[in-house]
Amino acid sequence: MKLKELRQKANLTQAEMAKIINISQSNYSKYELGTTQINIETLIQLANFFHVSVDYLIGNEQSNKESANKQDFSPAKKEAIEKLLACNDRICDRVSAYIDVLNDRELAEDISKFKHNDNF
Repeated sequence: MKLKELRQKANLTQAEMAKIINISQSNYSKYELGTTQINIETLIQLANFFHVSVDYLIGNEQSNKESANKQDFSPAKKEAIEKLLACNDRICDRVSAYIDVLNDRELAEDISKFKHNDNF
């Protein structure tokens, strides 16, 4: 289970995550330890929160990047991929770093919304 890794990357405590998904901290801890099963609704909620697939959460994928090879891409994604493939390594590195920043900002905004709405 990737929960601990994702939670730590988001700079959240177990107590904060538990509050976000409306369970006790001790139950959340059991999820991270793998000593209790997570129901499908909670798995979906966690996957949506962390912007990953349920398969990734439960360890059926090495990463979300692998599943990208199996997807049918939208025209916009295909165009972006084609442009990226035409770039030199320096530009690709900068684009990749920018995408990381955008993803981190989106996750931070989601966390902020939860904290603001739940009055941590």
